[in-house]
Amino acid sequence: MKKPIQVIIWIIIFIAAAAIAYFLVIDNNSNDNVNVATDSTYPVAGDYSHYLLDFLIMDNQDGKLEGGQYNTDGFVVDKTNCPPCPKDAVCMPCPPDAIFIAEQMTTEPDKQLKILVENLDQFNINQRYVFSLEISEITKEISLLGYSEMN
Repeated sequence: MKKPIQVIIWIIIFIAAAAIAYFLVIDNNSNDNVNVATDSTYPVAGDYSHYLLDFLIMDNQDGKLEGGQYNTDGFVVDKTNCPPCPKDAVCMPCPPDAIFIAEQMTTEPDKQLKILVENLDQFNINQRYVFSLEISEITKEISLLGYSEMN
């Protein structure tokens, strides 16, 4: 009589341990809010309304850009690059780090959008990304909230 009860208890313990292990593995492999790029300082792109990049650029140039949070996608075509200041020199302060994105690879400034970012090294020129952006209601500056690489 004791044997069947012991077997049932061991089966219950085994099932419980397997279930706990399964949920721990699922939880540890979840990348819902972490960017897979190893040097990323941002989460993956969020779930915001999509703003076509050409319209975003046009509205920005026309001063019609509305504050808010949006997604857009485009190629990184350029990055700001502040050279180091030589020793004993008086240098002008550098502008904030930024990337410039466009619908296609171009050097035409009027077809690019400037996005303020941290750590320029995490973005590759010629790479297409989905960007989650925040547009300041007051200053109209465009800051990055998150991004994801596109294939």
